[in-house]
Amino acid sequence: MLAGRNRLPRNLSLKSRLEISRLLRHGQRISGNYFTLVWQPADRFGYAILVSRRHGSAVRRNRLRRLFREAIRLYRNQLEKPREMALLPKWNDEKPDFDLIRNDVARVFEKLNDEL
Repeated sequence: MLAGRNRLPRNLSLKSRLEISRLLRHGQRISGNYFTLVWQPADRFGYAILVSRRHGSAVRRNRLRRLFREAIRLYRNQLEKPREMALLPKWNDEKPDFDLIRNDVARVFEKLNDEL
């Protein structure tokens, strides 16, 4: 079990409807192959994963959230500055593959660092 070093604490997730709607309205967008990232500079890192019902059953939507949450956990330390971000998965008929999602998150986070 992880000793807390590389965890993604639940308190980093954006839960307030106001915070999320403000981020979606005023944030900048970067598109990857499997998701769109909406972000804005912030004092601390925060994230939201917004999966619509279009993606299928609750089981499938929760799986997508878990895959994206794990990819964020792996790569959030590569961000040079703290940001608030919302991930909007793109609709896809295929079963999601973690390696593809992980590589896409890494590539988009690199683009995000280049936009400084």
